[in-house]
Amino acid sequence: MIEYLKGVVTKKKDDLYVINLGFVALKFRSPNMFEGEGTVFIEMFVKDERIELYGFKSSEEREIFNKLLSVNGVGVKHALSILRTFSVDQFLDILENRDITLLTTAPGVGKKTGQRIILELKGKFDFRENELLTDLVDALVEMGFEKKKAVNTVREVLKVTDNVEEALKLALQKINEKG
Repeated sequence: MIEYLKGVVTKKKDDLYVINLGFVALKFRSPNMFEGEGTVFIEMFVKDERIELYGFKSSEEREIFNKLLSVNGVGVKHALSILRTFSVDQFLDILENRDITLLTTAPGVGKKTGQRIILELKGKFDFRENELLTDLVDALVEMGFEKKKAVNTVREVLKVTDNVEEALKLALQKINEKG
């Protein structure tokens, strides 16, 4: 199996890209925009005696892709559409908040498919809980803030900075603004 590829990526058309590894170039499909030198996390399928590669910007995004494919009725087109429409954090927020309305804004995802995705995938991702998030939430809870409010605020802040001091200052500022 291929974990990732490092090389120069160029766009062919639509969602088809080529990554030049120096001695070989490989084609892959991706919901992301790739250009220039970079790392592409790869998922490989052998289907009808044909190898298909799908590329992602992170291992978390690739994990979401694979878990989406495990949902009955969700295929590659649905999974790519969802990942093209939402970032990893946005998708995890959709699952957490059971926001079917927002999920169905992804092209090709209807209400029944959206409900199935949320039902089957809610709580299945643990990479979102990281040490920094946990530490910041614990600090805010110790200061007397409600845990749910602290978690939501810290997630919002971590999109801006991963510096502990800056994140704590910003979290305190935001949580106090919300009241």
